[in-house]
Amino acid sequence: MSNKPIVKYVFLWVSIGFFLVSIAYKHFFVTIKNNPLQNSEQVSIKLEKELKSVEEPIAAIKSIIIDTAQHLSFNLLLKKTEYPYYIFSNKVVIFWSNNLYTPKYGDVLGDFHVSYIETTKGKYIARKEQFFHEKKSYDIVFLIPLVEYSAVLNEYLKNVFNEKIFSDSNFEISSVPNDQDQQIIALNELDLFSVKFGNTYANVSQTSKSIIIVFIVLSFVFVAVFIRKQLMYYIHDRNIGHGFLFLFFCIIILRSMMLITSFPFDFVYIDLFDPKHYASSLVNPSLGDLILNLISLIILGFYILNYYLHSSAIKKILKGSRRIKIIAAACAIFLVFSG
Repeated sequence: MSNKPIVKYVFLWVSIGFFLVSIAYKHFFVTIKNNPLQNSEQVSIKLEKELKSVEEPIAAIKSIIIDTAQHLSFNLLLKKTEYPYYIFSNKVVIFWSNNLYTPKYGDVLGDFHVSYIETTKGKYIARKEQFFHEKKSYDIVFLIPLVEYSAVLNEYLKNVFNEKIFSDSNFEISSVPNDQDQQIIALNELDLFSVKFGNTYANVSQTSKSIIIVFIVLSFVFVAVFIRKQLMYYIHDRNIGHGFLFLFFCIIILRSMMLITSFPFDFVYIDLFDPKHYASSLVNPSLGDLILNLISLIILGFYILNYYLHSSAIKKILKGSRRIKIIAAACAIFLVFSG
């Protein structure tokens, strides 16, 4: 039996192999190891880390208020922070670091240090520092988002979850447990909220995520090498038209499969493919997809410019009558402007 087909498609087999390895790695080392208890523990650890990150700016802001209470200004209170914060004086907001949303005092009402709150904008963990100074009450409130609602929900735009706390969007949050499958998230014996993890929730560490992405990139590199080698065969045999069709259908098949399966966004979270940054249509559901589509068009254009202009079909048109040239030019102009 000849081994020529095996040699001819070796890069394709290697590409498929790397992709299967990425699937196997995710299944056996990520998904299969997850359970709700482990997921809730990870969420608690990550949430505690984010809460600790706001302690230093809270102390700095409090010190500014105490030292310059008579001359407070927006610029004095403005600090570069990871999360938005708001300052209330005698229950009236006097500062907000985020122009997109400002909570009402009623949203953060109560004598608490850390609390779970739900607003019209989303679900948050509020860290509040209350104190009195010169007969005035002050509340410094940091909002750490768990889930923020999108203004428009559709198949492209979805609610945004905090990637520093959750590694996957497949979960539901509520203030009190109403399902036996829900896990309570608590800090220092204080119950904050409950969460129900979906069956496919993937608690992927940064290391595991990087490994999966490397396997995926290698898979695409080898499939690109395979496509290029096949194109060289067509070009060598002067089958420029067949080569173009081969390249065109390879790109169409790959991109269609990615769009239908929401790959890689539903497989492993990559920020570039998150619709929250950009989403315009079925073929451009994310910024990453838009970039891939542009690269695909550039590759097709490069092939046409470098090879197709020297094909026998183009030579016949150039040597043809004036009518044929006009028809060909009209078709080209139509394709350019209709695209």
